[in-house]
Amino acid sequence: MARTLSPGDRVLVAGAGPLGTIWAGVAAHIGLSVERLDDAREAALARHLGADRFGAIKAVLLVTGEADPAAARRALDACFHDALLLVDASTTPASAAPEADIVIRDPEAGLVRLAGRPACAAE
Repeated sequence: MARTLSPGDRVLVAGAGPLGTIWAGVAAHIGLSVERLDDAREAALARHLGADRFGAIKAVLLVTGEADPAAARRALDACFHDALLLVDASTTPASAAPEADIVIRDPEAGLVRLAGRPACAAE
């Protein structure tokens, strides 16, 4: 996130699960303006993104298992929204989020580690 977004950028964290909470905390820690949307269904995402008429939301962040990346992509496309789709897919197969613009797939490098998993011995 820190390499893709700038401090002050607005991000939407979709999903109410524990890893979504970690995403929100990490985003806030690096200076991003965080919005939470507990209802990560396609219709709710489309409503929220559609209300962002000036494109203030720069990225939608979600975790597979807590939200559906395909639904998020459909919502973004339906609203003609430019936000990036960032997906933590570290708890699912590598092919779980082909709709994402940026995917974290390595569970040791992903946000799962921040939730209490031990770091890789090679780090």
